[in-house]
Amino acid sequence: MSHRFCAVCGKELDNKALHYNLCINCYLNENPLFELPDSFSIKICNECGKYSKKEEWIQYESNDVFSIIEDAVKKFLLKNYLKSNLIAFTFIYDDQSFSYSSNGLLKSLKLIVNGKLIENPKLNYEQKVDIRVNYELCKNCSNLKSGNYFLSILQLRVKSENCSDIIADALSVIQNFAKNQFIEDNRQYISKLEEQKYGVDLFLSTNELMNRIISILKPNYNFILKRSKKLI
Repeated sequence: MSHRFCAVCGKELDNKALHYNLCINCYLNENPLFELPDSFSIKICNECGKYSKKEEWIQYESNDVFSIIEDAVKKFLLKNYLKSNLIAFTFIYDDQSFSYSSNGLLKSLKLIVNGKLIENPKLNYEQKVDIRVNYELCKNCSNLKSGNYFLSILQLRVKSENCSDIIADALSVIQNFAKNQFIEDNRQYISKLEEQKYGVDLFLSTNELMNRIISILKPNYNFILKRSKKLI
């Protein structure tokens, strides 16, 4: 039997060659398992660790910058490939490519994305992507730091100053509840408190938090609930 050679690089072909005229490497160069852009940039909130490619800020389970980068690459670059479940991906970092800001934040790196065909792991392909990371506060953290953002106001009132202990007790319950809500979802918080003659005003970040606070107060306090709407 006559020997066959790769039409591109000249390498001798065996019977396991994927293509009659091409070796594996040249075949994959002509027909890559996947194609990615040469560069990819994301924004990371240096306060809460959320990341964003467009307008939506995404909360990831870890604040580790490398884990965030990998999750963003999967979500925005590899989503369709992962959905088909035909290729298994791994990530390799080029340590020599790391670039840091003056305050020690990772700004850029080169990420090597390796993909292997699940049915035939010998078929693998890799591509290097330049990753750029920009840091800025997400909308929620920006609102939280300003201390002026709110969507609802909860006004607690009593009939006389002699009942101020009721306000103090209710306020303690509300603050503990809001603290736990913030731990679960950092969009839920009390922006500020303003003391009034017969009570206190609580400026809340969401209407959802206001409704939850009302629901926990109802079983323990006897009060009249009044609602009003105002365009701010």
